[in-house]
Amino acid sequence: MSQTVTAAQGDYRVAIRVSNARLWHRIRAMGFDSLAAFCRARKIGYTAPAKYLALAMAPILPNGEARQSATDLADALACGIEDIFPPAMLTRTLENRVIVQDVTEDQVKSLVSRARQPDDLVAITDARRSVHAAIKALKPRDAQVLTLRYGLDGGGERTLDECGKILKVHQERIRQMQYRAERMLRHPGRKLGAHMAALQDVDALGGEP
Repeated sequence: MSQTVTAAQGDYRVAIRVSNARLWHRIRAMGFDSLAAFCRARKIGYTAPAKYLALAMAPILPNGEARQSATDLADALACGIEDIFPPAMLTRTLENRVIVQDVTEDQVKSLVSRARQPDDLVAITDARRSVHAAIKALKPRDAQVLTLRYGLDGGGERTLDECGKILKVHQERIRQMQYRAERMLRHPGRKLGAHMAALQDVDALGGEP
C-alpha cells in the first residue's frame, strides 16, 4: 500500500493505492525486486500475475476451482494459493484500487509506514514537482527515463528492466540515460541536488513492483 500526501489547510489529502501485499512480500522474500524480474526468472507469463498483484482478478473461479494461472503462480512461489491472497480476495476482485480522502495529521502518521512525518512527505511531493519541471530541459528520452524511474507520471516507480521494456532498450542503456539525466539535474546552475536526494530517498515510503 502506498501513500501520496499533499498539504491542505492543516489537514492532508491521502491517495491510497491498494495492492496484494501478500503476493508482493512473497516475491521479495525470494530475492526479486520486481514482478517482471520474478516472472522472467520463473518463465511464467506476466499478465495474470500483474492482475493478481493489483487484485484485479480472483484466483478462484465461481465454480470453486482455482485458475490454472493462480496455481502456476503459487507453484513458482513454492506455496499455496491461500498464502499469497487476502482471504477476502480469493473469490472476488477489488473494484476500486485508489481511495482518496482527507485525514488529520494523526491519521496520516498511523497510515505511513516507518512513522515518516507528514512534513517529510510534503517535502518529497515538492521535490517531485521541482524535478518534474526541471526535466523539461533534458533530452526527451532522458526525461522519459527519469519520469518512469521516479514515477513522476503517477504510475509508480519502474525498475530498470521495466523501463527497458517500455522504451525497447537494454536495461544497461536505461542505467546510462538515468545517470546522464541525474548528472544534468545536479549541475550547480540548476540547484536541484537537494531535490534529487529527496527523490532517491522516496523508496523509504514503500514502493511497488
